[in-house]
Amino acid sequence: MLVNSDLEENKDCFFNNTKLEASADVIYNYQYYDIIGIIKYLCGIIVLNSVTYILKKTRKKYCKKTIRNCTIILLPICVYVLYEKILGNLFTVSLGYAVLNIIILEVIYVFFLFLCGDSRAAGIIFCMGFTILGLVEYYVLEFRQKIH
Repeated sequence: MLVNSDLEENKDCFFNNTKLEASADVIYNYQYYDIIGIIKYLCGIIVLNSVTYILKKTRKKYCKKTIRNCTIILLPICVYVLYEKILGNLFTVSLGYAVLNIIILEVIYVFFLFLCGDSRAAGIIFCMGFTILGLVEYYVLEFRQKIH
């Protein structure tokens, strides 16, 4: 939040030969939403699910296990990258914490696989759940920054 007297060009403002007081400040409230980041995140999730679905339908049965195993490994990594990208923390997280987060996401995804019994349903639930969680965290952080 920015007030009128904090602006550099208004430090020595006068109105009718009287210096403006801070009580007469105009409050400027700027709201910045990373709509492009949110759209990229959602498009990434849609592309991941679409590619997985298309590969499963077009490949033979012996390739389905390989595709499923690659999905188990790559989907949580992609979700982590997109999740941190939307929050703007992708390159600020240390490597150790990034690996720990990816391992935790892998465990959560495998849990969803066992729970659903189908990798497609588990992938959709996993991606949508973390998309919603990422958006909630993004807006909570934006709200906290406005307060301070």
